[in-house]
Amino acid sequence: MKSASLLFTAVSLLTVCALPLGAQDAKAKKKPAPEKKPAAKEEAKPAETEEPALTKEQAALKQALENHGKLPGYHVDVVLKTPKGNATLKGALGTGSLSLEGTDVAGKKKKRVVTGGEFYLSEDDGKTWKTGDDADKQSTRLFSNIITAPMQMKDGIIKEGGLTAKEEKLDGEDVLHIEKPAKGEAAAVHFWICKEPKLKDATFVRKAELTVSGDDLELLATITYSKLAEPVEIKAPEAGK
Repeated sequence: MKSASLLFTAVSLLTVCALPLGAQDAKAKKKPAPEKKPAAKEEAKPAETEEPALTKEQAALKQALENHGKLPGYHVDVVLKTPKGNATLKGALGTGSLSLEGTDVAGKKKKRVVTGGEFYLSEDDGKTWKTGDDADKQSTRLFSNIITAPMQMKDGIIKEGGLTAKEEKLDGEDVLHIEKPAKGEAAAVHFWICKEPKLKDATFVRKAELTVSGDDLELLATITYSKLAEPVEIKAPEAGK
């Protein structure tokens, strides 16, 4: 989600009044009128380019992603498919905070908490917690970015267009399945858009599927969002305080 500022210029009009001269100066010469300067020519402004109207698929996806990006919190279930196996994440994201429990491709479980600007990591089911630089901040930030990736890619995917849409059922819920088909080296991206009755039937993302690529990383992320209308409160773990 730009702000524009309005500049108000106050123009004061200066009225010059000619004072009458004394009797002895009755025949005084009149001052010559100031020479009129030719009016400056206004430079022609380039015509503004109008952006093409959005298709109904683009408009539907744009609205859902914008709504989702404004949510103060929600719950997630994530499956990350890698060549070495699957990793999973489950938990919640709040404003500047998160709480995730995950299992890596080797089956090792970890808990991650971020709140109040502090990072916490537990590798023994919450019995003890590492903090600060020992809390594997880089991986926690990566997981947070994957979960919010659909909202972060809004402008790019809307601008590219080429979307298709069809109505479907997802776990018994009516959804609109919007797909950005694969093209060249770009993998396909899928969004399942839902209506939230508790939020005036506004549209949000129920599920997203996208490929995340990096220098030494490529994985398919399937993210399911839930409890969109419920508040999220994340506290620091007791053992990590």
